[in-house]
Amino acid sequence: MTMKFTFVSPTNLTIEFSGKASLSPSDVENLIKQLALFRKDMKPETPRTLPDGEHSDFPIDPIWTVIPQPLSQSVLMGIRHDGLGWLLSLIPKEQAQKLGNALLAGSQSLGQPFSQNPSRH
Repeated sequence: MTMKFTFVSPTNLTIEFSGKASLSPSDVENLIKQLALFRKDMKPETPRTLPDGEHSDFPIDPIWTVIPQPLSQSVLMGIRHDGLGWLLSLIPKEQAQKLGNALLAGSQSLGQPFSQNPSRH
């Protein structure tokens, strides 16, 4: 099966494919990655704050990893999602420290949620 992706505009992506699609897990992962590459450039952008009510489909106690990146003064954080694979983020040292503090504070209380400033970028 061949697929052709055409980024028509920031609000439109066209996908053409020929024939019947039988996808292996690896094929599905590659398709998700390709779609994500297009989605990051589309408008409107993904919301910068977690939308209300969208908290039902998430991994419980996910596998995670943190890999220091000394040259960039940051850490590579990965969280494994059963359906999406590894979600990776390169987090600057200062933000990593804030995230660590927020995780500690959040694990010790049931108070208000902590978020990175969504207007930072």
